[in-house]
Amino acid sequence: MAFADTLRMLNTMKAERVIEEYALAGAMAIEGLPTQFVPSPSLLAREAIASAADVEYQGVVVRVVRPEHLIALYLAPAARTTRRRERAAMLLELPGLNRDLVDEILRRHGLSF
Repeated sequence: MAFADTLRMLNTMKAERVIEEYALAGAMAIEGLPTQFVPSPSLLAREAIASAADVEYQGVVVRVVRPEHLIALYLAPAARTTRRRERAAMLLELPGLNRDLVDEILRRHGLSF
């Protein structure tokens, strides 16, 4: 199954209310945004999904977690590893990143580098 087919299936599952919402975040890149599938076990994850960007990938609209939230997800205690801190630091260098928003998200969720 092609990746675009997987995304179509996710959109179908959402339309049929099998899942409430989804967003990609992390490991892959779609339209230049780093992405991976993640659950929403926390307020931070639910917030990241709710504020995700709609991006078109091979004719399929897919929701992608914005880098500002991805940084915070990488710094959350349950996910925090040296590798993820390094990824978060690399994301801080993205052109167009809203650093004020990153700082606000980190403060609101009690996170830091």
